Amino acid sequence: LNCVIACKIKGVGSWTLRFGDVEAPITDGFDPRADLKIWFTKEGFEAFVSGSGNMRKIVMKGEIAFAGDASYLERFGYLLSPGGSPLATRIGAF
Repeated sequence: LNCVIACKIKGVGSWTLRFGDVEAPITDGFDPRADLKIWFTKEGFEAFVSGSGNMRKIVMKGEIAFAGDASYLERFGYLLSPGGSPLATRIGAF
């Protein structure tokens, strides 16, 4: 699966992830043409990655906002989440 996800964490930085691009899979900066664009507060990103927060409440509080193909948002979260064991892998996420 090929897609581009642009991610900005307020006060931290921004990156663009290009799945399927072996030459430049992660670059600094926010690509506005990405398939999925995500804006986080630092707290929102930490809750998203850890899975510790109620996503509906986090979105309603404005800690996460996104535009584009929402199906990539779930896959991105799954890819970032900790595995169930030290041997767990997230290769199948994309």
